[in-house]
Amino acid sequence: MSPDGNTVAGYRTGVHSIPLFDLPTGRRTDLDTPAPASEPGWSPDGQRLVFVMDEDIHVMNVDGSGLVNLTNHPALDRSPAWSPDGSKIAFQSHRDGPIGNGEIYVMNANGTQPLNLTNNLAWDGGPSWAPDGSRIVFASDRDSVTIHRTIYTMDADGSNPTRLTSGTNQTSGFEAEPSWSPDGTRIAYAAGLLGLRSIQPDGSASTELIPFGTFELGPSHPSWSGP
Repeated sequence: MSPDGNTVAGYRTGVHSIPLFDLPTGRRTDLDTPAPASEPGWSPDGQRLVFVMDEDIHVMNVDGSGLVNLTNHPALDRSPAWSPDGSKIAFQSHRDGPIGNGEIYVMNANGTQPLNLTNNLAWDGGPSWAPDGSRIVFASDRDSVTIHRTIYTMDADGSNPTRLTSGTNQTSGFEAEPSWSPDGTRIAYAAGLLGLRSIQPDGSASTELIPFGTFELGPSHPSWSGP
């Protein structure tokens, strides 16, 4: 969702474009890309898009110009998220450790100075910034003996990781793709493969948004409307 709440950026697997849907008019605009693109996200000023293409993080202007590869790394980089002030981009990378060891990185918005924030042998992924830029919410299986994933927050420098959810019962031990609300009061996340929930940033007041099992294919990548 664009910062003004008027435009949705989407993607389709294997398609060489990013479709933009203008909500007030219903008009669709396709931004062509050299290869299939996915996971688009908006810059805070609404002028650029960050997305995944060829397993790297790219940016381009919302008119399709100015395409730049920010990571240019042989390992898989994905799940980019722009910081609220536009100066940083958090993302998930598999460049460290064994296969499957996803880590949360942050880099300058021009791709320089990538820094590993999590440094954990477990899988960490799906970062989303708090509106004030002070913390990042993410999913991890670091406290599980299986592949169960739960929701955590950490300070923007990677310190003070805190587990918010239990990963049991309705979620079938799989919680992922957290998204911080624009007012900072709630975090939405995929709960299990077929549901959607939200919590407060301290992990309290868990609320079911879409009941587990409502859809044959579950909701994913929740995104809040603008302020």
